[in-house]
Amino acid sequence: MNDIIRSESTQTTGIIPEQFSSTRDLDLNQLEPISKPVQHWHTQSGTSVRFVPSHQLALVDLVLEFKAGRALDGDSPGLSALTLYTLDEGTQALTANQFNERLESLGVTIDKRLRAEHASVSLRSLSDSAVLEPAVDLLIGMVAQPALSDAAVARIKRQVLAAQAATDASARSRIRDEAFRQLFKGHAYAHALSATQAGIASINVDAVKTFHQRAYSASNLQISLVGDLSRAQAETLAERICQALPQGWTAIDTPPVPAPVAEIIHVEQAGASDTALLAVPLRHPLRAGTQTYLAMVMANQVLGVGMESRLMRTLRQQRGLTYDVRSTLIPLQAATILVIEWEIDARYNDASQDLVSEVLSQFITQGPTLPELDLARRQLAGTRLREVARNQTLSRLLAKMGQQDLPDDHLSTYVDRLLSLTVDDVRQALQLLDLDAIVAVSAGPSLDQQPLPAPTTTDQ
Repeated sequence: MNDIIRSESTQTTGIIPEQFSSTRDLDLNQLEPISKPVQHWHTQSGTSVRFVPSHQLALVDLVLEFKAGRALDGDSPGLSALTLYTLDEGTQALTANQFNERLESLGVTIDKRLRAEHASVSLRSLSDSAVLEPAVDLLIGMVAQPALSDAAVARIKRQVLAAQAATDASARSRIRDEAFRQLFKGHAYAHALSATQAGIASINVDAVKTFHQRAYSASNLQISLVGDLSRAQAETLAERICQALPQGWTAIDTPPVPAPVAEIIHVEQAGASDTALLAVPLRHPLRAGTQTYLAMVMANQVLGVGMESRLMRTLRQQRGLTYDVRSTLIPLQAATILVIEWEIDARYNDASQDLVSEVLSQFITQGPTLPELDLARRQLAGTRLREVARNQTLSRLLAKMGQQDLPDDHLSTYVDRLLSLTVDDVRQALQLLDLDAIVAVSAGPSLDQQPLPAPTTTDQ
């Protein structure tokens, strides 16, 4: 149940990441190019495989990324979650207890994650064949031949319902859900961040089995692999997994989203403060491999990531209005959204939304300063260096490359592409933000609204 609670209560694992600190001492001009050549091929089933050999540690990190996220739920919000979390509740050959006992005896870990468009199952194992081979057998049994019994589905349904109740009680989760429902009315993304109690309750075992046979097909899968293996060993492992999976079904591309409509929504909730959000759609979705998308990533970094962002300086350091304010760029196949979130004294909810809108509008007009751009470059480059330094995070980065259809040289060219961006590139990308279609959502007590206090001269 722990992985259900973690995923369902946070809802946005992989969508709205935590902030990270700046990297002021990083000299990009002195950096050696990232040397992580990506080997890329397709299995006989058509599955895309990305592999980076790494022999420093006797470990293997494997990520199976299925296009089986919440966008496939259809009229049953929660179907993808119920399917994913029931996979390890026993296989056709093993009970749930036997499955977990064998995992523990091998000392391997399996992790499950659910997002708007993808569901992933990852394995971390020693590369010793005496451990890796039976570990892969367990993984195959889980994803290819799960039991999906009546009792298991009923048990996981109760857990998912409990997790959803916790999600519904969270102000931050509620405003995110409400923003997506408003932005994507009638579209598959409307429930992209969480399920619904009614949707979960309506799902039966047959629906779970049908979803599994389709969405967990080899042709609906991308594999990412990092570790102490040869190319031949990696190819054999990938073929072994793909041959065991259902065959022949691939999720279609997500249809275009409806034209966004501006809206202001307040959700009444007890407490001393409001949690607020502005969701700003871009005029068209951006492909992640383009310079325009990278410029928007840079813009987001300057605007609302870290202690030195514009939003943090304005709301926290200059005015002492909030402890935390952040922005996040959310790339989906059919939409790209900029989300800004903060907490605020309930008396200043309306005025703080006006202030955040003003900061955003000025930023779109002016673009970043050169010092802001340089700091953002170093922050993003530092984050990428940390990601490629560890096999586990590198495997997830390869999975992200697969999701976003990035070229195989993406890692080696990333820093150079950051260095090539100019202030004008970022300013031009910012013009894609549609300020006439902002969805503003807040949750908390409804109090008489007051003007903001005057700015202070000291940091908070």
